[in-house]
Amino acid sequence: MNTYTAKMKHSADTIERLVVMQYNTFQTRNKFLRVFLAMAMLVYGVYMSGRQMITPYLCLFLGCVLLAGLNVRPKSNAKKLIAQMGGRFPSSDYSFSDSSFMDGAGASPVPYSSLIKLIDDRAYLYLYVSRQSAYMIDRSTVKGPEGLEGFKDFLAKKTGLKWSRGTSFWTFSIKDLRSSGGNHSGDDGPRLSDRN
Repeated sequence: MNTYTAKMKHSADTIERLVVMQYNTFQTRNKFLRVFLAMAMLVYGVYMSGRQMITPYLCLFLGCVLLAGLNVRPKSNAKKLIAQMGGRFPSSDYSFSDSSFMDGAGASPVPYSSLIKLIDDRAYLYLYVSRQSAYMIDRSTVKGPEGLEGFKDFLAKKTGLKWSRGTSFWTFSIKDLRSSGGNHSGDDGPRLSDRN
């Protein structure tokens, strides 16, 4: 018996959003180090400016480049993935039962115990089955008892996980840094899910 249903229709924008969210979620330490280095360069550049040296101006320039380029890598990965799709973007019809969920009729059920992270960014929900693979849901399509909030509570109970907010340069915190689990090789390859 299905408890909840939801949908997702991908586009170039949603693919980019998914890949950037993956990077912001699982590469937090890397991003924090870049921000720290950029800020150190900017502080040095401002403090030392006005002297007869080129170094402060070089530091100001490099600090700005580092800050401006925080999401360049995931956006580049997203563009490659979008090009591979050749305009054929996937869509999903999810059904959630008491013990698992499926992405379309005839798909293999995904047990809730296989989910490792739940993220809500106020437009989409992300159900991660690994650091490289997630199911993305359009929040506005969720149907079932008590609507979206009931669905989120349902998944939190079934998985034993708490919902996290999507992180970005402006919102990540020390808590996000601690919970990121470090920076492991192979964690930045873009994939929608093991099925796609």
